[in-house]
Amino acid sequence: MHPRFGALLVVVAGLSLFGVAGAHAATNMDPAATGSARYGWGENSGWVNLHGNGTSGVEVTPDYLKGLAWIENCGWLNFGEGTPEGPGSHYTNTAPNNLTPPNFGVNNDRLGNLWGLAWSENAGWVNFGPNAAGSTVAIDPGTGRFSGNAWSENLGWLSFTGVATADVATVPVSAVPVTLGQFSAD
Repeated sequence: MHPRFGALLVVVAGLSLFGVAGAHAATNMDPAATGSARYGWGENSGWVNLHGNGTSGVEVTPDYLKGLAWIENCGWLNFGEGTPEGPGSHYTNTAPNNLTPPNFGVNNDRLGNLWGLAWSENAGWVNFGPNAAGSTVAIDPGTGRFSGNAWSENLGWLSFTGVATADVATVPVSAVPVTLGQFSAD
């Protein structure tokens, strides 16, 4: 490889990473958390850091999650862009194999039950359910802690049990639950 091409490749790669990280400037995952309160785990993927790199982590909202998590052996996992187009401010996840427009993501039913799809360029779809594989991930409104597992055809089960948001106020509870839809990442 020509030395100038190598230097250009490093610059382009650096700008690409900056662009991905710059796309999400907020996170409300607990920055002081350690161990299982900060990381999910997958046997085939390693640690899943929902705090990202400190500025590009996952943010929990009343209706959906947005932002990026870093998977140790796979790279970025996109929980959604924060611009859902479905009813009730939810991601539609209707065309999971078509990323134009990118209206995929993980939804929150305002009771802490999560459902939808996250995307990794290197690992494919991660399904937060509900689905036939039994994926169920929830956030306890009283503690702000995650529980349950999500399924990936390429990574297997990812456990989010024990991951913590920064404070319970970030997991609002509504008296009116949203009906969950059935979908598939196939």
